[in-house]
Amino acid sequence: MHMKKLLTLCALTILSTLSYAATDREIVKEFEFMGYDLRLVVPGAEWTSVTNKAFTVSIVPKAADAPYHMSETMGDLFRKNDDDSYTKVPSGTVLTAGIYHYRNQIRIDGTNGSSYTIPEKENASSVVVKVNGQKWKVDYTYATRQDTYSYFHVESPDFELIDNAINDYSLWQELWFTEAVDKANMNGKVFKAYGDTVMVSVIDPDNKMSIDANTARFGTPTDSASYNFRLKTGGTSTETKTLLKIFVPSAGQLRLAVRTGRNGESRSLAISQGGVTIYDSNVSEDDSINVDGKKYYPYIYVNIQAGDLYISSPSNGIYIYEIAFREEARYGTDFQFAKASYSFGEDGFCFSAYEENANAAAMADGVMLLIKSPELLGEFNTHHLSDPRQIIRSVMQVNGQSLTIIAAQVQISAISSEMVSLWAKVLCQDFKIYTVNAVAQKTPEGIMEIQKDDAPCAKVLRDGQLYIIRGDKLYNVQGIEVKP
Repeated sequence: MHMKKLLTLCALTILSTLSYAATDREIVKEFEFMGYDLRLVVPGAEWTSVTNKAFTVSIVPKAADAPYHMSETMGDLFRKNDDDSYTKVPSGTVLTAGIYHYRNQIRIDGTNGSSYTIPEKENASSVVVKVNGQKWKVDYTYATRQDTYSYFHVESPDFELIDNAINDYSLWQELWFTEAVDKANMNGKVFKAYGDTVMVSVIDPDNKMSIDANTARFGTPTDSASYNFRLKTGGTSTETKTLLKIFVPSAGQLRLAVRTGRNGESRSLAISQGGVTIYDSNVSEDDSINVDGKKYYPYIYVNIQAGDLYISSPSNGIYIYEIAFREEARYGTDFQFAKASYSFGEDGFCFSAYEENANAAAMADGVMLLIKSPELLGEFNTHHLSDPRQIIRSVMQVNGQSLTIIAAQVQISAISSEMVSLWAKVLCQDFKIYTVNAVAQKTPEGIMEIQKDDAPCAKVLRDGQLYIIRGDKLYNVQGIEVKP
């Protein structure tokens, strides 16, 4: 933390919207926190003053001796409306899926209030706040400097509360590396993530970067990916050299699998967009966890806007195993049907629902789900799957329009030998999540025993090939079981 000594102020009263005492106090301009991840707030929780206090006390200064802290009582949560305005969430509200941001005070008080203070209002632009490496918006409108305390407000970037039914709510466009590339061939090389809309360009005129074989796991023991190759940045970035330029087509979230490869050593990772640094934090091998003899490294998540962004390593080289992007999801229609029909057969699970006694013209208002891999029915999570469409091969028809399903969760419970209750939540290619509830009756043809697969799954890369592990079985990207 860089701090500057404030010169002793003269006794004259200075007219300002910020009041302060004529004392020799150290000015704090940079405020860095770590701890609670805003994305971990889940729908279904109740927002109260107690919740806010528990929430803020886990956002702690990165430096143990930092003189500032996040207020435990002044925090507010705001929900984004359809017109892009925000509404404060009242106490006692049960949170639902949607877009939010968090606002609070950063305070210097108590025993530190007489020794440290925030900058004057005319120097508000010098104030920088980071939480988990990501910048928060500084609001100096009501900033205050008094004899024994000072404070200003800060606002988090927007974050999305994701419906528990689909943990990874959108299709990740993933880029990992599958072959070695030597230093002489990296500059100007372009890599494309799945979907061909995210492009990563190498800026390496000094021939520092390379790709080599190296295996590392990222995520958690229950939700992880193992990678076999890494991109080595090869040293310190400058303003024009040793950078990765990434184009993303829309606002969303960037996910990075990054490590240093050196025990006990941390190295800086910086991400900039539009000339502004949006992420700047250290990567450390000490952040990994060990379970049953296996080491798992954490992913880094950063909210980004559409356009070009740059990844650099300001202090020393870093290793990048994956770069992934997902677009923000939106929510579609909830469908409730009293009656429906379904069948199981060679084509998999087929479900049709329309309003009771609907005529032919009205049938376009119904919903049809076709899932061609019934043995994989259950919870689908796009984090686990390289291309869920290859494995699920599913479509949904809404109002006569055919939509490809990116991810789905389907729950089927038998009511009788001829009737079942169906609940489905599907994320379609339009990046909207639809829910369907219906009581379905079997059709006379293609009936087979209802089956589900609730086994956890994980993505693994072996010898450059992607496989899906579900339970104790191994599948290729076509959903066909293979023997290990």
